[in-house]
Order: sequence, then structure tokens, then C-alpha cells
Amino acid sequence: MGCPSSEDPRRGGDAAGSTSGTPTAVTATGTNDPTTGLTTGLTTGASATSQGETDSSTGGETGVADGSSESGDPAPECGNGIVEGDEACDDSGDSAACNMDCTAAECGDGYVNRAAGEVCDDGDTDPGNGCNNLCLPRNCGDGVVEGAEVCDDGNRDQTDGCVGCQDAVCGDGFIQAGVEDCDDQNMDETDACLSDCVAASCGDGFVQVGVEDCEDGNADDTDACVGCQDAVCGDGFVQAGVEDCDDQNADPDDGCDACASTCGNDCWGDEGCMTDAGRCVRFTCADGDGAATACDDCFGWQPVSYDQWLNGGYCNDITDRYRADHQYETRCGGAPVCCGDPAGCGGGDNAWHFSSGAGTRYLGPCLGCMGVDNCTFWDEVATGTYTRITACERM
Repeated sequence: MGCPSSEDPRRGGDAAGSTSGTPTAVTATGTNDPTTGLTTGLTTGASATSQGETDSSTGGETGVADGSSESGDPAPECGNGIVEGDEACDDSGDSAACNMDCTAAECGDGYVNRAAGEVCDDGDTDPGNGCNNLCLPRNCGDGVVEGAEVCDDGNRDQTDGCVGCQDAVCGDGFIQAGVEDCDDQNMDETDACLSDCVAASCGDGFVQVGVEDCEDGNADDTDACVGCQDAVCGDGFVQAGVEDCDDQNADPDDGCDACASTCGNDCWGDEGCMTDAGRCVRFTCADGDGAATACDDCFGWQPVSYDQWLNGGYCNDITDRYRADHQYETRCGGAPVCCGDPAGCGGGDNAWHFSSGAGTRYLGPCLGCMGVDNCTFWDEVATGTYTRITACERM
């Protein structure tokens, strides 16, 4: 009988895959990796001279399971500060440009990167869903109209058309420049700012408390409300049906005493007569340049001046009073100076006579003319002794 064969028929060859028929020592070693808890094994032998060779018995590749790549380089590790493999970046954590997972930081990526200034990140850049396209919560003043905002102009100007991200309106408490006078946030029509944001003023129809006594909405100075104040004696306006006159003084000897007329009804008499404007006047005659002193010389009144006649409203007021008594009759002319009664002052001239300071002038309206009254008619220097009518006023 021959010697038994050393080949194990169950292995299909020696343990190392050798075909020499000579057994080869095989050593198996195993180590425990404390960092992973895994055991790695390495089989060494004469025929196993490299790692990763092809096993002829299995057709597979053998290798070492140690986290290496096929090339033998270490696998990429996010967080080690080195950009490797498919990492976009690696800053060892969040940074302004890099997320913790080594992807580039970008608003809308769904990751809240606070190092990049993000407070929120809902995965999109839609500004209308609570997190805007800067990854900041919806915020009035960020320049983006969001949620309940009607406007957002990105500024804190409270005088333009957008206030608190709402359209500026009367009553919001802010004065819109060029549009509103005021804005006191109330509907009180008795304060300094009306409900339409217009400053209160006399004539607006609302009585401003502490400022106005009344508001009748008209410019009539003869009723009970004058300049939004209650009409009173001494305000310079004759209240119809209440006052005879109002000369704004307390002198009882000037024809108006406590707004009651002490003036007579004869414009040529000693007491004179009252005009519609509350002036107590008297007419007389003066010659040549005598108008400046005619009133004093004749009966001690104040002559109406050339300037008062043209610019102070005296012309129309006094002429209207003259026409009420004498219509288109003329007076003076050949009458004596200081004419004291209508009968003695009749006939002659049809001009008024006033001192201009440099001389006496005669001017219209023409008392004997039927045309339209003209207060500046003639306006010529008086000469000679011819007498003309002069108006005097009791002051």
C-alpha cells in the first residue's frame, strides 16, 4: 500500500491555494480596534504576499477592512478642516460660507446657519411665508412686503406714504409731509387739528376750544360773531341792530359813547351825522388852501385827510351819507366859509375839498353827476377863494 496523500480533498488545494504539494504555514492574526469596537483580521503566509489579491478558489478580492479607499487613501471626513472628496467646503463647523455638513452656506438650503447670519431657513427664498429671502424673520423695514404689510420702503421715515409698513392715513399719528397739516389721532373737531388732519382755523365751522368764541362760517362783521369772537362794543365793528357805532375807544365826546351814537342827524349841524361805518362827520365849506384848518376854525373837529379819503375807506362811506340827504345837489361854491346849515351852503360846486399836506386838492366823486362815483375824479390842486365842501370828523 502506498503512503497516504497529504492533500485534503475538502479544500480543493492547500490552505494557501498552493499547487506545489508542500504545505505552507498560514498565520492568522486579529486585533481589536478600540475606537470602533470592531476586530480586524489579517491572514499572512508565503503565498499571501499582498493585500487585496484575487482568491483563485472564490474569484473574489481579499483586502483589509480598515476604512481605506480602494486606492488605499483615507476616506473623506467632514469636520477635519480639509476639503476632500465631494465636500464643497470644510471649516470644521458652521462658518459664514460653510455649513456644518460641509455644504456651502446658502439661504434657502433648509439649514439654519447662524454663523452666516441666518435666523431662519425654511428651504426656500419666498419672502411671504414668515422667513424672508435673507433668512430673517418677517420684519417691517426690511424692504420686502410680507404678510399683513401693505408697503415696506425699507426706511423709518414716518412722514412719507408708508408708515409702519401700512399706507399713511389721516389718524395714524404721523404728519404726512405735503399732505397733512397735523395728525393727532382723534376725531375731536374742537382742538387745533380737525379730523381731516387740517389745522383748525377761523371760518372752518368748528369752534376751537380756548381759542374761538364762535364759528358762523361767514365773513359778516356786523353779526354776533366777528373773527370767531363774540361781537362786543369796542371791537371796531358795528353790530347790526345792537350798536349804533363802534369807534374802539371810551371817549364819550366823540359822537359814539359805549357804542351808542351821540352824533346828530344833521350833517351840517353842530352834532354832525353818523355814517354807515360809524363815523360822526360834519360838512362845511373851505376856500383855496383852507381845508387843512377849516374844521378847527369852524367848529373844532378833525379834517378828513387826503390819504384817508383815498386809502382809508372814507370816500365811499362819506359820499354815501351825503347822497342819503342830498342825492345829486351841489353845495358851497359861492357859499361863505364855515357854512353852518344846508340852506346857507347851497349851490355852486360839486367837488370835495381835502388837504394833501402840501396843499389843498379838490377831487371826486362828482356830487352833482349822475354817473358812477369815482373817488379819484379830478384830483387837482385848489387855488383862489372859490369854496368847496370839506368833510370833518369828530374823533
